[in-house]
Amino acid sequence: MKITEFKCENSQEEIAILHHRLKSIEYLTKLIETKQAEFVFKSEDLRTTLLVINAETFEEADRTLKADPLFPYSRLTVTPVTTTAEMVEEAQDYLGEQILSPAEIAHLVPPPVEIDDNQTYIFAVKTQAAFNPLVTKKEYDEILRKTLRSQRLHADQKKLQIIIL
Repeated sequence: MKITEFKCENSQEEIAILHHRLKSIEYLTKLIETKQAEFVFKSEDLRTTLLVINAETFEEADRTLKADPLFPYSRLTVTPVTTTAEMVEEAQDYLGEQILSPAEIAHLVPPPVEIDDNQTYIFAVKTQAAFNPLVTKKEYDEILRKTLRSQRLHADQKKLQIIIL
C-alpha cells in the first residue's frame, strides 16, 4: 500500500500533520515488531509510506491500516504485491506455458534478510502501466513471454527484494 499524506497549505497544518506522523511512526514500528507488517518504508521527506501488511483476510488488513493514526489524513493506493517468482508463476499460468523451469523460478525467490536500523535501504517498486487498448491479445502475450525470459537475468544478481506492485 502507498500512503500519501494530506498536502499542507500552511504552518498550522504542518504542525498538526507532524503530530499525526509521529504517532503513525510509533504505530508502524509496533506493526513491524509484532510481524503484522512485512515492510514499512518512508520517503525521504517522510510524507509517503510504502507498507506491506501481513494479513489473512481483507478485513484484517483493513483494520490494521485504519488503526494508523495518519490514515484519516492520507490518500491511500492499494496494489496487489507479489515477488518476482510469484509474478513468473502467475504469467505462466495465464499463458498456459512453462517458460522458466522450477529451478529457475526458485532462484528468483528473495532470501530472507535482517534489516539493520543503522543502514539505508532502497525500496524498489516496479509498476506496470496500462496497455493501450489497441494492443492485441497476441501482442500482449508476446510481451509477457519476453518479460518472463528476461527474468533469467535477475536470477544471478543478489538483491534485497524485488516486489512487483
